[in-house]
Parts: sequence; structure tokens; C-alpha cells
Amino acid sequence: MRAAILVAVLATNPVAASTLLFSRLTEGTWQVWEADPATGTARQLTVTPGDKRSPARLADGRLVFTSSNQEAFVRDPKNGSDVPLLPALWPLRDLVPSTTGERVAFARIRTEVKDNANLAIANLDGSAMLQLTDVAGIQYNPAWSPDGTEIAFAAGRGPGSLELFVVDADGGAPRRLTQNRSLEFWPAWDPRGGRLAYASDATGDFEIWMTDSRGGDARPITHSPGLDTRPVWSPDGTRVAFVTRRTGTLAIWTMNPDGSDARPLLPEDKEPMCDPFWR
Repeated sequence: MRAAILVAVLATNPVAASTLLFSRLTEGTWQVWEADPATGTARQLTVTPGDKRSPARLADGRLVFTSSNQEAFVRDPKNGSDVPLLPALWPLRDLVPSTTGERVAFARIRTEVKDNANLAIANLDGSAMLQLTDVAGIQYNPAWSPDGTEIAFAAGRGPGSLELFVVDADGGAPRRLTQNRSLEFWPAWDPRGGRLAYASDATGDFEIWMTDSRGGDARPITHSPGLDTRPVWSPDGTRVAFVTRRTGTLAIWTMNPDGSDARPLLPEDKEPMCDPFWR
């Protein structure tokens, strides 16, 4: 293990607001790690068998993640065990807690329909589920607005049709933010709610883009060969983390919101990383 990485197994201490969760390929499986972007150090949080993706934190600090078979889990801080979350709503993906941590948004996969997943929200115990979309195709990548009143998401039907939409968290008709022939996905609200970062291949290569909350003034903020995707904002809005393959291996980098000062989260690490969560 490289000296730049500080490992602590099955950590249960409260997380600092400035730390960043991510999935990292560790000895053959995707495990959850936590990094301090200010120091470039990281620690491993999970060691149990099976892939763990899309890690996030609830408001009380508990760790949640999804598995490769589309199940959701929450880590028990007392004994480090992984407890099923929303088992009655299986299968699901892209689970993300609201800013208050009282509810979660997710894409519920419909097993009876090919290539179909609808956006939904629910309480942590699975109660009060509200399905926000009910149209053909895939609706996924939910992102809560900072005030918890809206959810941005990606939706499409068939190849080359992913666009960005926003829907009220209490239901209603979604409004479209983008409309073109390219792919737009993984939206992320800035902490003040005025802007959305997202991934798009509109330039012919997957880059990170920025738009205002109404879908205007859209522009790329990365200009690098290779995949740039899945942006997330720092809690203070001064940095954006994203997944990139610009050096040949999936890595997490951070940058200013205008794309400047881009640098790797863990400069000395060469293992594949993805799924950043920064709150």
C-alpha cells in the first residue's frame, strides 16, 4: 500500500464535511473509500465481499451504497454490518439521500419491462414511496436540489437520447433542460442551486458541462481527450470533483467550477476509482 494512502478498516467515526466518498477497485472488488482532498490522503471504509458502488452519507453520517445486483445497504455504525435498505423496492440504482437525509431518491428498475427504470423517492424505511416518472425508457441519475424541492435527472429512450430534466420532489410534470442529439447525464446541483454540472458528449468527446438551473448558458468546462463524467460539487461550491480517464485509468480529479486548476484527488494512486460523493 502506498505511503500516501492511510488505511483504516471499518471506520465508524463521524465524517468531516470536506471529505469525499468514492468507490475504488481494491483487490478485485469495488470497495468504499473516503478521501481528504486537502491532504490527498484516503482510508478504506469497507472490506466485505462484493462490489459496492454509489456510496453516500445520510445526514447522521451513516454510509449507504448499492451492490452489483441492484440492492441498497446502510452500514450499522455500532458493529459495521451492512443492513439492507429499501429491500421491498428492489431492484434499484443511483440511490442518493436528500440534503436533510430524511428521504432518498433512486431509479427503480422495472423487471417486467426491458430497458426501463422510473425515478422515485421514499423514506429510509421504504414508506411513502412516490414515483416521480412513469414513461417508457430510462430515468435515472437523480440529484436533489440544495433545498430539497426539486430533483434533476437524466432520461431517454433508445440510443443517443439521454437528456436532462427537473421534476418537483412532490410530483408533477418534469421540465426539460436540454434537447439535442447528444447524451447528457449525471447532473449535479451547486450548493446554492443556481447551476448544474453534468456530463455530455456534445463536443464528440465526454466532457463536464455547466448550465444554469433553467438549462441556459450551457458550455463545456473540461476539454480533455478521454472520458470526463460524473461531476459532484464540494460543500462550499468552490470545487467540482469528477471521474476521468485522461491518464488511462479511471481516476477522480477536482477542479474549479470554470474548469481551471484540474488535478488528481490522489496523485500517487493508480487503482481505478469512480462514484464520487461530496457533501
